[in-house]
Amino acid sequence: MEAKNMDFYEYCCLNRTLMRVDEETDAHWFFGNKEVEQRLLDRITSDFNTRGVPKCAVLGRWGIGKTHTLNHLKWLFESNPQKYKARPIKMHLAPWDDTNPRGNNWGYIHRKMIDAIGEHVLRDIVVEFDKLPESRTQNFAESMESMFKFGDANLKFSLSVVLADNFLRDQKSTALAWEWLRGSKVSTADLGVNRLIESVQDMVDVVRNIGVLAKKTRDMGFVFLMDEAHDLANANKKKGEVHYGFKELADQSNSDVGFVLAIFGPGMNAIPALLTDPKDILDRIGVTSQTIDQAIIELKDVTAEESDLKAFVVSVLENLKDQDKANSVMNEFSLGSKTTTGLMPFTPDGIDELVEKLSQKEETKAPRLVIDNLATIANRAYEKARDINEYVLVDAAFARSALA
Repeated sequence: MEAKNMDFYEYCCLNRTLMRVDEETDAHWFFGNKEVEQRLLDRITSDFNTRGVPKCAVLGRWGIGKTHTLNHLKWLFESNPQKYKARPIKMHLAPWDDTNPRGNNWGYIHRKMIDAIGEHVLRDIVVEFDKLPESRTQNFAESMESMFKFGDANLKFSLSVVLADNFLRDQKSTALAWEWLRGSKVSTADLGVNRLIESVQDMVDVVRNIGVLAKKTRDMGFVFLMDEAHDLANANKKKGEVHYGFKELADQSNSDVGFVLAIFGPGMNAIPALLTDPKDILDRIGVTSQTIDQAIIELKDVTAEESDLKAFVVSVLENLKDQDKANSVMNEFSLGSKTTTGLMPFTPDGIDELVEKLSQKEETKAPRLVIDNLATIANRAYEKARDINEYVLVDAAFARSALA
């Protein structure tokens, strides 16, 4: 084995080709501060016990790990459904375009929610409901209609017809039915329904009724993991109806469709005003302006202290490591007295130097930038190793030079 012939991932003993955290494959690993994670999980557990589904948010500056946190929650819910009884559904609220009539109102959010649920999930719910004993005792559509809690009689009837006629069995295109569910103006006669989904109330009621059906079939509702919720601050023209939509989702009558928002920005002042004013949304999720941090968990503490930052760096390197490769490289180049397999290609004093430098500025402590710096410095060592055909470790002197 010669250093000049090694690929970067071999040199760094990675379990992947690039030194980066992947949103999906690394979702099991929460790289943030454990106290922050526990506060978030405590809130989510409390919401399950008192509200039926989570109704909360995470907040933090760029690169702090908001999207990663949503992915981690998705993994937690999917891997432990007995404890977290909700089907996680990821979606993005951005981009918000206040100049576009189709992109500046609750209808825009509603379409994203319906599309995020997806036809396959909706079909599974309908098929599973058909297998329940109580659905066999009457007309299938009527059986579904009797389950629905929200909306007027015509909305319940129309929703039950659309679901029963279009999603129970594989058949012709469901495009028309899907557009009805999204709130588009389609032919009611072609679908056999007597009304369209038109108002904010209709849209919220349809989603909540689908949640009711999901809870009935699997004892699991929905929780929408809504990324980029800071874009709601751009909602001006239809601010009132967007506020109303979230208020209805937050309402105590809804125990089947929850949400966890990810909001970009430093401090509680970054929360979009439509979520906090009027205060009826806060009232419904059980907090006040003074206690809002109980429901909106700020991730600023992830790498706040130098010790936290060091723990994060070590955790990144260890989680990206292929231990068999590391042992092989360690033995091949006789590195055992200089570092450990978990830290390669860094040495302990190299890590200390890196952490000291990055901790001096708030912006460089962001997890995303920390990982970028790890990869950049490791690559410099790799390029030098290829030039001289010797394994080059990132010690304190090398890290100091690379960060100068």
